[in-house]
Amino acid sequence: MSSSITIVVPPTTEPPKARQPDGAGDIESNDERLGAHLMRVGNSLWAVHAIGYPTTSRNPHGAIRWYQFDETTNQLIQPAGTISDTTHDYYFPSIAANQFGDVVIGFTRSSLTEYPSAYAMVGSTDPNTKVITFGDPILLKDGVQSYDFGGLAPNRWGDYSSTHVDPADPFIFWTIQEWSDADTSGFGFPQWATQVAEIIIPHPNETRWSFANSGNFSDASAWLEGAAPTAADHVIFSVATDPDLPDPYIVSMDANTSSDRLSVRQGHVRLDLAGHTYSLTNNSPTTPSLSTGEFGGDPDFEVANGTLNSVHASIGAGDTAEAKLTISNATWNNSGSVQIGSPTTGLTGIGHLLVQSGAAVNIGASLNIATGSNASVESGGSLSAANINNDGDFSSVGTLAVTGTFTTTGTATFGGAQNWGTGSVLDVRRGLVAVLTNPGTLATASSAAQAGLTLHIRTSDAGVGLLSSMDLKNLIMDVNDPGLQSLDLNSPTGSGQFNAVRIYADDLAAARTAVNSAHGDNTLLVRLTRMGDLNLDGAVTISDFIDLASHFNSSGTWQDGDLNYDGVVTISDFIDLASNFNTTYTGIVLPLNPADDQLLADFADAHGVSVPEPVSHLLILPVLLLSRRRRHTARAH
Repeated sequence: MSSSITIVVPPTTEPPKARQPDGAGDIESNDERLGAHLMRVGNSLWAVHAIGYPTTSRNPHGAIRWYQFDETTNQLIQPAGTISDTTHDYYFPSIAANQFGDVVIGFTRSSLTEYPSAYAMVGSTDPNTKVITFGDPILLKDGVQSYDFGGLAPNRWGDYSSTHVDPADPFIFWTIQEWSDADTSGFGFPQWATQVAEIIIPHPNETRWSFANSGNFSDASAWLEGAAPTAADHVIFSVATDPDLPDPYIVSMDANTSSDRLSVRQGHVRLDLAGHTYSLTNNSPTTPSLSTGEFGGDPDFEVANGTLNSVHASIGAGDTAEAKLTISNATWNNSGSVQIGSPTTGLTGIGHLLVQSGAAVNIGASLNIATGSNASVESGGSLSAANINNDGDFSSVGTLAVTGTFTTTGTATFGGAQNWGTGSVLDVRRGLVAVLTNPGTLATASSAAQAGLTLHIRTSDAGVGLLSSMDLKNLIMDVNDPGLQSLDLNSPTGSGQFNAVRIYADDLAAARTAVNSAHGDNTLLVRLTRMGDLNLDGAVTISDFIDLASHFNSSGTWQDGDLNYDGVVTISDFIDLASNFNTTYTGIVLPLNPADDQLLADFADAHGVSVPEPVSHLLILPVLLLSRRRRHTARAH
């Protein structure tokens, strides 16, 4: 813990005992310590306590003092505020604030004419001056009798007060305050009770659904503001539902309509479009036109039986959120990007997108899936996107269409129909990918092959497994750690059965000519090996050196000793071979024959170089050059 810090605030005095009606004894209001938790919002710390006011008076009344501190400078952001009047006593306060400048203080209030009652006050921040202004006290629950033990004991109040921001919706505050209840003990003793109150802060152009009851979208009485949403409104569903009840409340459309935004913040709700179209028009990426779980909570939102149009969308993007969006027998057209899960490192929001049978999702820009989040397309459903960035889990056994790049570092499963656009790329950077169906189509006697996808397998912890043959435009493997990344054909064990990878060059005749000119035939053997393994037998041995030496200072290919592909077998090729001499592809160092070692040393001396230490830089230079070779050859068929 850090050392204590002194912050200078206006002077205070202890609060007096609180007055109440019927000549009853005053209520103990304790002292001026901070009786409730501090509230941290961004760089601000909010605090509140009871005081006597005026502070210089010999006969003060009970009041509330609140503060907003700057956590960095340890100074007041604005002057300390006081809530009081000359008639009432205010005591046992608590405070909460949100990141939008809304503040709620809950407390108990009483006077000579008012029994101890539960109250709250709502403050708002001026966007220009940053000064808080509070409204009038809001009665949450009025007391019904005095709280007095008739001198048998001090009139000690319950001391409880708590105010919080709803984690699912920062414009909803919950406050728990005390009030004096009627005697139910049968012994004639007074008692206090607690009132739990939900306070919703209204904002311009927001329209909120009132209760977790089904109803019609156009019914004014179903909305908290008493009017159905207009095209300029931000529509909000933020009513909690019983998690043990599987069925949602249903909001039904009876006509085509539009709104600026739609936010689902908590609860299980089903939007039944009933054959109509609902369009959301806000085009800012920072205020997505469709948001599910934008702050926290675990909303479950279903869209059914019509068409939903949006611009940008987020699912579970808020910190601590776990949100789900299900598209059921409906079409969702989103012209911009869709974010599933928190987009920012350090936030823990999780999102789930489910595209059911009979549903279609069309995304004009990128679908981004964060770690821990997922998107699933069921059989009979379809999803199309320009690009997909997957750090979580993606699964499609329906129809998938990608026109650009699918980048994955998580897990991905491709089944059902796959439609990859010309020039599209499946970029496997990490994680496992299962390909259950062909991303292209095999050529037949009457039709050409369809192969628009390039499969790029990058790092050492990336793997692709097949349960089907593949027709590709290109195959690229970047071999950084030999043998750890994989392309597993998973061929059946039966005789003559296999899964194939067929790669189609743009100009097959030119590719065949180039291959034939270099190698003398139209067939390529592609094998990962060590730099210097000219005969591709899996080890760099004296026979490879002999091949290189016999073509030294001559033009040639890999088999002749041209390891760096500059067209000539030179001393640099010899150095590459010598660096891996007597090692296998798997890294085993073979016993060194002294005569072979002497041959290399004599050759090096004759050309003014020294023989490198064996197995130096085994995992770097050979890999980089081989990866270029694979790119060079992978386009041939």
